[in-house]
Amino acid sequence: MGDETSSSYNYSSLGSATNIIQIVIASLTIVLGIGYIILILIRPILRHNKLNWFTINVCLGSIWLSTILLSMTILQLRNLSSSLSCRALTFLVDVGACQLMYSHCVIAISRLLTIVYGNKRLFLSNMCLWLCIANGWIVSVLAALPYLFIDGFLCFNSTSSTFLAYYTLITTLLFPVTIVTVCNIRILLFVRSSTRRVHGTGTVGGHVSHRRDVQLLKITIGTFVAFILISNLPDDDPLSKDEMVTTACS
Repeated sequence: MGDETSSSYNYSSLGSATNIIQIVIASLTIVLGIGYIILILIRPILRHNKLNWFTINVCLGSIWLSTILLSMTILQLRNLSSSLSCRALTFLVDVGACQLMYSHCVIAISRLLTIVYGNKRLFLSNMCLWLCIANGWIVSVLAALPYLFIDGFLCFNSTSSTFLAYYTLITTLLFPVTIVTVCNIRILLFVRSSTRRVHGTGTVGGHVSHRRDVQLLKITIGTFVAFILISNLPDDDPLSKDEMVTTACS
C-alpha cells in the first residue's frame, strides 16, 4: 500500500511539474509573439517589409495554438471543466497546428511567385501577399472541419481514431511538407539556372541579388526543418491526452 501511494504521488508530482513547464513555455510563446508583432507594427522600416507580415502570420498561429494549450493545461491543474466540447477543442487545436504548418507553405509559395515569376506585377503586389495569408487560414480551417463532426484525438470516446489519425498526418504534416519541398526545389532550380546566366554575362548586381535569394531560401528551409523536428519530439508527459480532455471537458 505504501509503495502504491508513493508511486501515485510521484506520478502526480511529475505530471504537475510537466504541466507547469508547459504553462511557462506557452506563456513565453504568447508574450514573445505579441511583443514581436508590436515591434514590427510600431517600426515603419519593419512594417514596410513585406516578408515581416509573413512572420506576423506565423506569430499569430503560434499565439493561437499556445493560448488554447495554455487554457487546457490550467484547467487540468485546477480540476476545472471547459465550457467547450471536446470536438470544439480538437477543432481549435488542429486549426492552430495546421496554421503553423501552412504559414510555412504560404512563405514558400510567396517566395516562389516573387522569385520565379517576379516579372509579373501581381505577384509582387500587396494584394498577393494578403491573398496568400488569407488562403493559409482558410485551408487551415477547412482541414480542421472534420473534427467538428467526428470525435477526434482529444475526445475520450473516439470511434474513428484510425481514419482521423491518417487524416491528421496527411493534412497537418505530409501535405504542407510536400508543398514546401516542391516550392523550394523549384526555386533552387531557378536560382541555379539564373546564377549560370549571371556568371555568363558577368553582371555583379544580379549575382548579389540571387546570392541573397539563396541565403533567404536556406533560412526558410532551415526554420521549417527545425519546426518539423521540434513538433515531432517524443512526448515525455506521463499524463495522456485522454486524461487532459477528461479533466477539461467532463
